[in-house]
Amino acid sequence: MDDSKFFYEKDPYYRKKVLSIIGCMLCQFIFGQCNIWGNIQVYVCSYLRQFDDSIQINQIFIVAPIQSLSLTVGNLIGTKLINRFKPRTIMTFGFSLFVGSQLLASFAQNLYLFILAYSLMGGIGLGMNFFLPVYVGWKCFPMRKGLITSMIMCFNGIGTITQSIISVLIVNPNNIKPTIQVEQGVITYNYFDEEVSGNIPLFFRIFTAAELVILAVALTFIWIPPYNLEQQDEIKMPWHVEQDNNAKLKIALSSRQFFQTYIMMFTGVLYFQYVSIAFKSLGEFHGHDDQFLTLAASLGMIFNVVARTVGGMILDKLRFKYYFGFILLMSITLSFTFNYFAQYKFMFLIFLAGTFFISGSVFVSTPVFYGKVFGPEIGSQAYAYFFTSNAIAVLSFSYIVRNYQSQLGYEGLLLITGVASTISFIDLVFLSDSQYKFSRYNLLDDVASSVYSGPHLSECSHEFASASFLIRKDSYVNRASNIRSHISMSILKSQLSDISLKRHAINMSDNRSGFGDYKQ
Repeated sequence: MDDSKFFYEKDPYYRKKVLSIIGCMLCQFIFGQCNIWGNIQVYVCSYLRQFDDSIQINQIFIVAPIQSLSLTVGNLIGTKLINRFKPRTIMTFGFSLFVGSQLLASFAQNLYLFILAYSLMGGIGLGMNFFLPVYVGWKCFPMRKGLITSMIMCFNGIGTITQSIISVLIVNPNNIKPTIQVEQGVITYNYFDEEVSGNIPLFFRIFTAAELVILAVALTFIWIPPYNLEQQDEIKMPWHVEQDNNAKLKIALSSRQFFQTYIMMFTGVLYFQYVSIAFKSLGEFHGHDDQFLTLAASLGMIFNVVARTVGGMILDKLRFKYYFGFILLMSITLSFTFNYFAQYKFMFLIFLAGTFFISGSVFVSTPVFYGKVFGPEIGSQAYAYFFTSNAIAVLSFSYIVRNYQSQLGYEGLLLITGVASTISFIDLVFLSDSQYKFSRYNLLDDVASSVYSGPHLSECSHEFASASFLIRKDSYVNRASNIRSHISMSILKSQLSDISLKRHAINMSDNRSGFGDYKQ
């Protein structure tokens, strides 16, 4: 191969990268299972009432918030393990916990054991793998973060749609209406008898078997390119020294952008999280049947998929503030008007579709924001801490639902979510979405801006342009003469004659004659 065409050779890992993206999509397909709780919670509550008839919907609402909190804890664990284990190893362990939790949940006969299995164990297992598919995708195609994030995350919505429909076909295939009614304050709860709710254990066991098969295929595809910027494949230039990742993470977590987005997320998720969990009980309260509500949720999830698919691509072209601002304005509008139109089937469909669109947009845009602002390595770790805002917000709101839903009603709770979304929008107005500049030790900082600061190749990724000059060492010797002929160091030598450049400790033994040899 001609040395001059080194940067234009066909990527030898392209096929493995594509297969890895497919594996990531299948993983997100399984993740969609955690979003169907709003569709199955009335079935699960009806089933648990066979053993304890004092359990009500407002009590079982806490299952999803606890799962979100566990998912966040697992996410923190997973991102910490990235630097020690390969993604496939972490995913295997995490998915083992998740699949095991589904099987254990099928045997639970009281609320606390169900929460322990489904919410805690399953949430931690899912959380350990929650961001890894996106991380793997960014590693495979670092220049297409928005597109890759959309491709992977949209399968979360596809998984939710598919599993929602299948769950109803297993549990309530004949569209039997609830036969048990319980009044509590201003709200009437509807429950199913044993003919329907008795299918819950079968539902979890069927899903367990299907998840094992899909995950076995997905995990065989997961792979990341063998490029590690901390290894010897990187020849760092002597004038530039980066901070380590731990120092960068601490800076990112103490930045204004982190705190603002944390508050924005905390207040901005309440509307869609509440409606996506409580839509069945809300719909039944307004007189809609079970099959219609399942259809409405499935159609709504199509909009969730659309949001996850196009959201990342839009963010490659549009500023985060504009896109997220539009999403928050939707949340504010729907929060204040949903309850007034919920009795009409067509309007219920429209409002629920908008709600799921908001949900998909939030979960696809925030990872892209963190990846662009802090970079893929620091962004993925900072996002794990940022995501705790979602869990804490939902868990806090579940306390209000459990204790005050019967007094406030659906209208009062939606009013609270509308006020919270307004606060989130105000916070967004003052948020900076520009790339965060980490400080670095640069020996050329004192030189005038007109000084030529070193060799650059336009073919290098912008993510590495100012940090390092990446060259595969096995081709370095053959390419040295070619590089020497294209990159002249005479300008640098003449203009920096009075500057002593210390040689980077890592490169003391590297022959860098093609770039010039700097000595004190």
